[in-house]
Amino acid sequence: MKLNSLNTNKHRGFKTPDRYFNNLDQDLLHLAKLHAKTDASGFKAPNDYFNTLETQILQKTSQQTNPSKVITLKRNTWLYVSSIAATLLLFFSLTLFNKSASSFDSLNNDTLVSYILSQDIDYSEMASLITDETTFADNILKESISDQNIETYLENDLELDDLLNQN
Repeated sequence: MKLNSLNTNKHRGFKTPDRYFNNLDQDLLHLAKLHAKTDASGFKAPNDYFNTLETQILQKTSQQTNPSKVITLKRNTWLYVSSIAATLLLFFSLTLFNKSASSFDSLNNDTLVSYILSQDIDYSEMASLITDETTFADNILKESISDQNIETYLENDLELDDLLNQN
């Protein structure tokens, strides 16, 4: 706010409620009469309370009837250290000395076939597992099936009723 506009400013920033000064003299007289009727505030402290307060507090805090029990935490440190060492030893022995890694190359075909048959996997699920169709088709076409394998399949796995039902 500029200094030269202070005299012309209608809004000075201070406001009083409406009719504030109408009953001001009556309110002040009423308060004066109330103060004359009451001598004290209603709260009383005992005699010499604040003079003896500090000594009473010191007496109560300095008296210890029972010494507190101190529990040492260092008693079982050997147990913690040995359990951590055993855990680390077990972890490293399992990861470093376990050199036998499983691979699909070590599995024979009979094991895979028996697993697939025991799991009741549908043909649509098996087809969804094939990710690269061109490689799969090339491997199937390159695979040569001998006459002996066809004969054993027809003798052992295929029944005559299955052939008749297909036609």
